[in-house]
Amino acid sequence: MMLRTKSGGLSYRVRCPDGRVGIVHPSTYLTPRQCRKLLAQPDAILQFAHFLAAEYARRGITPVAVYADSWVQLNHRPPKPLVRPDVNLAAQPRILGHYSWIAAE
Repeated sequence: MMLRTKSGGLSYRVRCPDGRVGIVHPSTYLTPRQCRKLLAQPDAILQFAHFLAAEYARRGITPVAVYADSWVQLNHRPPKPLVRPDVNLAAQPRILGHYSWIAAE
């Protein structure tokens, strides 16, 4: 029995040191199932942002700022942002407590 439905969207904005901004969709790197899991898990969103920063560093482009544009829709309600879009996730550490960059309403 399904108790809830959750859907959403996620893309990342990567700002390079020279000011260029690129849009990265997780589907470039992940399978469809992994993308669905990523949508609603803030810690996974943060881990993928760190992965993108490392990926750009491997290409010799450093330091980059990584921002997530995400929204989640629960039980067919209007979609709401999950992550604050103005926070550089590449600079945020992984912690066990509450993340201050999660959009709370």
